[in-house]
Amino acid sequence: QDRDRLRAAVDQERKRADTFRADNVKLMERARFLQSLQPKQGRGRGTRDVNADADLESRYGTESQEEFGPVSAYDKFREDEKARRLAGLNAGERVLVLSSSLLLSSRVARVFALGYLGAMHLLVFLVLFRLAHEAHKQC
Repeated sequence: QDRDRLRAAVDQERKRADTFRADNVKLMERARFLQSLQPKQGRGRGTRDVNADADLESRYGTESQEEFGPVSAYDKFREDEKARRLAGLNAGERVLVLSSSLLLSSRVARVFALGYLGAMHLLVFLVLFRLAHEAHKQC
């Protein structure tokens, strides 16, 4: 009789734990959604907060992906909003946004662009310096 009562209590606690885990997964997805709405900026967070967030992310992140599938409703919403805003731009702005996102998505592309822009600025500076020097000689 005591054993049956203890089994019932254990089953009840397991159900509570499963409910809490499901609630945590849902809250994690909501937190990600709300973070995606905020502009990215330095908030001066300490390493303790970052470590706590990383711990929560590692604990419940995989479960939330398993529960909601590869693309959650929040991710779909975010992609739809991005597509809607992109569709509202004219052709020139759309090309600019897509090319800049392509350029900024890769570290190699960013380093190449920085080197290329630096070389072009140096070339213009040297040409202007030489023209100014030759003009000064003629005076």
